[in-house]
Amino acid sequence: MQHPVCLIENQEGNKLTINQEAAQILQNITNPVVVVAIVGKYRTGKSYLMNKLAGSNDVLGNLTVTYVESIRSGSIPCMENAVLALSQIENTTAIHEAVCFYEEKMNQMQAENMAVKTFMDRSFKDDKRQYQAQLMKILQELFVKFKQHNEEASIKKCRELIRVLSVNLEEGGMENNEGFCKPGGHRLFLEEKQRLIDSYNNTPRKGIKATEVLQDFMESKKITEAAILQADKSLTQREKEIEEARIQREAEEQKHQLEMEKLKQEEKLREEQVRSFEQQAIMLKEKMEQERLQMLKENEWMIEEKLREKEKVKDHPHKVNMLDEQVQDLRNQNEQTSGNDWIIHGIGALAEVAALALPGVFGKVANIAASFIRKIF
Repeated sequence: MQHPVCLIENQEGNKLTINQEAAQILQNITNPVVVVAIVGKYRTGKSYLMNKLAGSNDVLGNLTVTYVESIRSGSIPCMENAVLALSQIENTTAIHEAVCFYEEKMNQMQAENMAVKTFMDRSFKDDKRQYQAQLMKILQELFVKFKQHNEEASIKKCRELIRVLSVNLEEGGMENNEGFCKPGGHRLFLEEKQRLIDSYNNTPRKGIKATEVLQDFMESKKITEAAILQADKSLTQREKEIEEARIQREAEEQKHQLEMEKLKQEEKLREEQVRSFEQQAIMLKEKMEQERLQMLKENEWMIEEKLREKEKVKDHPHKVNMLDEQVQDLRNQNEQTSGNDWIIHGIGALAEVAALALPGVFGKVANIAASFIRKIF
């Protein structure tokens, strides 16, 4: 048996019937059978727990250890502890699977979204969103490392490109070669420098550090250019002063351009972080909506069953009162989850743990979450 099979089924008209496939499986078993019973309040994970036990030896092994340790310590094993243990196992595994997926696909578009979906497809009872927050932190750390790797690769590529393009510029400024140190040399230096800049800018795929590397190189040539300017006897003193002022303005413009480029990259990163949070919130909203529909369907079925049971035991006030309380609990649960407050609370919980897990990244996550909630509801 590769997957759990239901033995008793509820057919149309609320008639209980034997699943013949399951009955045949039982009849074909010749080895001893261990019956595992599970009892607990409705909507506490009984079906999910049993399905996991039936389909995963690893989960069964971990839960066995948990139960044995509880018995040894004198405690009474209970289903709530089993569900909590299962939640820890499942959510930790979900994080691992999502991270592995992200590391494999991080060069591709939508890699983060697909990794988060991988997590959400497996996560279980992450009501406080603490495991999702752990995933967010790990993905952010991986993204930073990936970005640093790209920056280092960009710097290396750009420096090599400048080394190749600047051969004439470097040789022209050598002391043992007349080069640019002659009348009209400053004009030749400017022409060669402009050719380097044009060739550099026209070279594609230099990466994120292209502007910074070029500016660093230009900064390193300021002293050389100043020396060439002073040695150029074809220029009058006034012309040299004008060129010095131009060089200073150019340096200030380059510095401003570099600062603007950094601000642009920082803003792009912030926008990406906001987009990442909003996308995770959207996926959480979709998952919670699916869970809500399933829960409402199950609760309505249980309400009908309990009302029918109430009719059968109407001569037993104690049982009637107990069933009334259970029905009211189910109706209250339906009411609490039928509106948007339930989902808003879930997104708010995600925002809170995100702010704790990534304070530097989501310092204003509460405002982001509030704005996002207003936008989707």
